[in-house]
Amino acid sequence: MKRKVTGGKRLKQHTKKMSLIEVGGESFCWLGGSQAASDLELLTSVGIERIVCLAGKPRFPSNFHYFKAHLPDQPDAKLLPVVEKVSEFLQSIARGEKKRGKNK
Repeated sequence: MKRKVTGGKRLKQHTKKMSLIEVGGESFCWLGGSQAASDLELLTSVGIERIVCLAGKPRFPSNFHYFKAHLPDQPDAKLLPVVEKVSEFLQSIARGEKKRGKNK
């Protein structure tokens, strides 16, 4: 089932653990929490290569390229700098740039 998100982007449920964002009819980005990030079989089965890690430590650093950024769980946390860094990373992927980020 697909539902419109914004500006031609679509969000499609794939599993109970992750959702897929499509841009221009093409798969672009999976969204999921710690349960999905801990499931190596699931991550490899859908072809994930890069993971944005906002909490905790990367689970499979030898299998995936991780972009690590700390997202504080506080009501007064300054989120904009983190969101900007993650956005830059996702834009680099959309442009087809090779593995960029803070960690391989």
